[in-house]
Amino acid sequence: MLRGHRRYRWVLAAVALLGAACSTASTAKITVHDATIAEARAAAADLLAKSDAVSLSIAIADGERVQWAQGFGYADPATRTAPTADTMYCIGSASKMFATLAVMRLVDQGKVALDEPYVKYVPGFRMQSPEYARITVRMLLNHTSGIGGTEAPNLFTFSPYVDYGSQTLASLAHQGLKHAPGYMNVYTNDGFTLIEPLVQAVTGKSFAQYVQDEIFTPLGMTRSAVPTSPLPAGSFARTYAGGAVTGQEYTNTYASGGLYSTPGDMGRLAALFIGGGAYGGTRIVSEASVSAMAADQAVETFHPVPPAFRWGLGWDTVAEPGLDVVGIPAWYKSGGTRMYTTAFVVLPGERLAVTAIAAGREGTDRPGADPLVVAERILLRELVERKRIAAMPAPMTDVSPVAAAVPAEATAAMTRMWAKSNSLRRVSPGAGGTLTLQAWNGAAWEPELEGLSLRQDGWWASDARPGVAYSAVTAGGRSFLARRAPFAAGHYRLQLVAGEGVSPVRPLSAAWTDRVGRSWLVVNELASDVVYSLGDVRPRLTLRTVDGLDGLLAVSSEAGGSGEKSTNLVDPSTDDRVARMFLLDRDEGDFRIEPRAGEEWARYEGYVLRPQGTVPVIARGQSGKVTVGAEGYAEWRAVVSGATAASVTLATTGAWKVYSPALDLLSQGTGGATVTLPAGSTASYLKLYGSAGDTPTVTVADVQLSP
Repeated sequence: MLRGHRRYRWVLAAVALLGAACSTASTAKITVHDATIAEARAAAADLLAKSDAVSLSIAIADGERVQWAQGFGYADPATRTAPTADTMYCIGSASKMFATLAVMRLVDQGKVALDEPYVKYVPGFRMQSPEYARITVRMLLNHTSGIGGTEAPNLFTFSPYVDYGSQTLASLAHQGLKHAPGYMNVYTNDGFTLIEPLVQAVTGKSFAQYVQDEIFTPLGMTRSAVPTSPLPAGSFARTYAGGAVTGQEYTNTYASGGLYSTPGDMGRLAALFIGGGAYGGTRIVSEASVSAMAADQAVETFHPVPPAFRWGLGWDTVAEPGLDVVGIPAWYKSGGTRMYTTAFVVLPGERLAVTAIAAGREGTDRPGADPLVVAERILLRELVERKRIAAMPAPMTDVSPVAAAVPAEATAAMTRMWAKSNSLRRVSPGAGGTLTLQAWNGAAWEPELEGLSLRQDGWWASDARPGVAYSAVTAGGRSFLARRAPFAAGHYRLQLVAGEGVSPVRPLSAAWTDRVGRSWLVVNELASDVVYSLGDVRPRLTLRTVDGLDGLLAVSSEAGGSGEKSTNLVDPSTDDRVARMFLLDRDEGDFRIEPRAGEEWARYEGYVLRPQGTVPVIARGQSGKVTVGAEGYAEWRAVVSGATAASVTLATTGAWKVYSPALDLLSQGTGGATVTLPAGSTASYLKLYGSAGDTPTVTVADVQLSP
């Protein structure tokens, strides 16, 4: 699934959500069992009551049609409008199924070969690591390319942005690889985004047009779209942030996560897979292509722990674990954007499929919605009714007894620092031979789980949370922290990597030591970028050190308002201008220094960043034009108000944002405006957007305003 930034949630009464449940059952004869429908409704009610979901839509399909569908909650909470069978949702990374079908259709036509290098079809593709030329089309579809992760700028916006694919292609020319192509499966959104220029190069059509012409239209998916322009009002499920309804969310990587659809339309897609590539007499891909998509792509790749997901081409797993544990083969694809989450599960042997899609809200402390829980419950109940399994499996709650003795080597293997994308943890000795798991908050260690005891099965677990256990493993010359916990519907456990062991390297060079504590500001995002429009994340990155990890650097970002920090580690030991990603995890990136006009700018995860310390200052009484540079990057200006608030007049046709000294978003808008900056001796900031050559004017009044 696509990864968003930290989400804030607000509380909406669950009873109001449940009160709007609205049946939109198919007019076709319903053959799915009544008990299954009851299970679906109960699962939907649970999800709405316990998660941040505003609405949920579900469809159950067989190999021919949608057997049952229903919407729950509010498609528009502001008007208390319930979702219908035609309400569209962004399906997030379930879009990858359409990208894969597009490629497999071209494979069937002999226009693309899976194991040919990608550069054969897109010669302009470049990366900093020379091994990029070995990346094949297959590696993009099974997440083994080694590409770092996700192009962050403009991934999610409140206005359409059709250039994200070309932006990603250009950005990758400044990035390296995290591992050799083909080495291991690591989820990589950018790999699927690269399918867009591939389709364009081979067919002459944009990806959006190709999917419409070759998949949506032939399948009769009339309620599905690649949203290159606004969807009609009332046609899609609305989302909330900060207590207010948001604009339409655009996920601009169409091949990786940007398509809108309905569970009913996704039922047609499921029928295509059940039918071996054809639906309703229309063949989209060959049976061989469907089989190739369902082949286990994790057989010959490196895995630190036994793979919980058996990657297919496009599929997250071709052995969905919640059904695999009861002996039923199933294919699964998840989807997740800032606001929407999707579960798409197909049981080809049972001629059965479920799609569940939720629309969420930010600003509540409830957990994010997981539609896979709903999908698993529905499918398991239907399997019970068909007498394919004996009973609904029970949730797992047991924990292995405490071990009689704790070998010193078992404790030593666990007690170290463990890093993942956006997080850093440490395991330390606790009381009475136990261990304590702590999380780094950007400045200090905070307890996360205490009282971990070695159990007889070799895992460390606490009595307070008996379902969650940890173990240290060594694989491929590296150390990893494995985490085992109940997943989705809770009747099975998954073993996943919770972190990679990290240790000090050689001391920082003088060049990198001089950069510690410096901050850089983002300049290359659109004004409608969701992350910064909502103020969820401050628009800067700071280089920091972590005690005990000499030689490594933490690229730190901060949540808006709270200042809570997330941490990505990079290794600067081999180059004074490149601090390299080195963890075998998703969404990593090199931190690169780029000299510009005597200043040190930076690049990270697609962001272009200017030094905060050299932002030009506009004093009281000054007025002047600000010229947007040739690359169209946003322009920053600092204003020190002094003892009283300062009035700033903006004369512009472009967008602007105003930030506090801490870089919290204060206000934003478009066109001319007068804004007030808070009093104080520390600078507030203006961010001005426009096209290359634009000259917005900024005037800071030299008057004493009332506090």
